[in-house]
Amino acid sequence: AHAAGKDPRDFWLELIGPDRDIDFAKDGFKFSNHGQSLEVFPYQTARLKNVITQLTDSIGWGEKLPPGQGWGIAATRSFLTYVAVACKVEVDSDQLRVTEMHVVMDCGTVVNPDRVHAQLEGSMLFGLSLALMGEITFENGAAVQSNFHDYPVVRMSQTPAVIKTHIVPSDSPPAGVGEPGVPAVAPSIANAVFAA
Repeated sequence: AHAAGKDPRDFWLELIGPDRDIDFAKDGFKFSNHGQSLEVFPYQTARLKNVITQLTDSIGWGEKLPPGQGWGIAATRSFLTYVAVACKVEVDSDQLRVTEMHVVMDCGTVVNPDRVHAQLEGSMLFGLSLALMGEITFENGAAVQSNFHDYPVVRMSQTPAVIKTHIVPSDSPPAGVGEPGVPAVAPSIANAVFAA
């Protein structure tokens, strides 16, 4: 987006293109769709664009920030669920602080919203841990790290004061809610650092 001289949100929406269901087989790509049929769980660009738009509208995208601060966004479709994440950071010399994290999720029909919000909050913190400290090393073909005693996760002092989750109302079939919040966190932080 920066190289093209475009706003990141506008660039995302332009790249995704018109509202449509994507049939990857038509392009010769074998798409697993997490073992589900595209008839029941189609890949819908409108839903991906919607989570990006709702997210950026909710954070006041485009606001002027002081020097050293920046917003970054990223979006994905993971485990049949559409997710957009925005992170706000402060960068001071060699110090990075994530001050806000926001997520919008369209996971189809939601039976227990409280549980989905809890999953999203955990996803945000796990994604933050991956972005700031995540590293798996290997020796003799095996992972060195085995559990949280030697694979760090963020502590309370590293957690942003603002974490907001939003679930998009939907009549679509229920989809994943645990892992889908994680993949867009690190890229949104990287984009925020670049913006700062």
